Amino acid sequence: MMWRVFLSHTPDEIGPVFPHQVLARLQSIAEVTVNTSSRHLQPADLAEVCRDMDAVVTEWNTGADAGVFERCPRLKVFARCAAIAQNVDLAAATRAGVIVIASPPQFTRPMVELIVGLMISLAYGVWEHHVRVQREGVLTRSEGVGFELAGKTVGVVGLGRIGRALAGATAALGMRVLASDPHVTDHDTPATLVPLRQLLQESRFVVVLVRFGPQTRGLIGAAELACMRPDAFLINPSQGGIVDDAALAEVLRSGRLAGAAVDVFMDEPDIRQNPLWSAPRTIFTPHIAGHSQEGYRRAALAAVEGLEAVFRGRLPPVVANPEVLQRLRASHPRWQDTLPKG
Repeated sequence: MMWRVFLSHTPDEIGPVFPHQVLARLQSIAEVTVNTSSRHLQPADLAEVCRDMDAVVTEWNTGADAGVFERCPRLKVFARCAAIAQNVDLAAATRAGVIVIASPPQFTRPMVELIVGLMISLAYGVWEHHVRVQREGVLTRSEGVGFELAGKTVGVVGLGRIGRALAGATAALGMRVLASDPHVTDHDTPATLVPLRQLLQESRFVVVLVRFGPQTRGLIGAAELACMRPDAFLINPSQGGIVDDAALAEVLRSGRLAGAAVDVFMDEPDIRQNPLWSAPRTIFTPHIAGHSQEGYRRAALAAVEGLEAVFRGRLPPVVANPEVLQRLRASHPRWQDTLPKG
């Protein structure tokens, strides 16, 4: 008898986000029920539709609280097409004996490529030139002459996986790389670790790459923006709330900052009331950093391969709640020789 699997992706995500080829592979190993709603499900909705499911495959948005695991006694696997499981109650999953699978990081390359693209766009005034040519229909260079990235300083705020990759990529372009991260003392990147204030003072580009939380809320506010060079650019592809949108809008309007590129906001998806929306010299993108066709395919395939491994009694590559494995070794004899004993 085939396992029953619920796929939480919305109908319009099947194809672009969860490729048809990967869906076909999932259907070859399980009886698959696909989300028919046009929206991502809340935990209460997920608990209702998954009562008789053996496994769930979810995108980034759909999480699970304790109620999901308590109300779905057949559930054995919760597979994420994402590298982290921040909206899944891992303790509740472990108590219920549910393996939570995450995908190995798949979105570093598109994240770094977009950041570098935004840096180039800001350096050469691509957006301003585009708007002028489209509006006037005349090829002029009145918006000014761009500058090369080589020899300029980029400041990376947060030296995690993406920050390290960006440090390597920008150094390869001939840039001087500074980084600020209170949690990092040793690293293998071309970046020089400096205090945040020094990074802000010396960098032509400041890229914010930290996760949102109590310690990083408002990390870049009015005082920090005042430290930046007037010819500097701020790029925020991380999460809303880390940069004070109102403070950033004010320095842009006053001309005390050369420009910005913003991919994330506190009030997504409708930013019409956000003070940044009408700020000058700003490139806006709709939370697309890290998204690519290839990345989605890799993440979906990793989730399905992890699910298939569990079906066959093997250890999946990435388990978000490894504490559950010892419980499974004790309760499932067929896994005693395949799951780790550590």
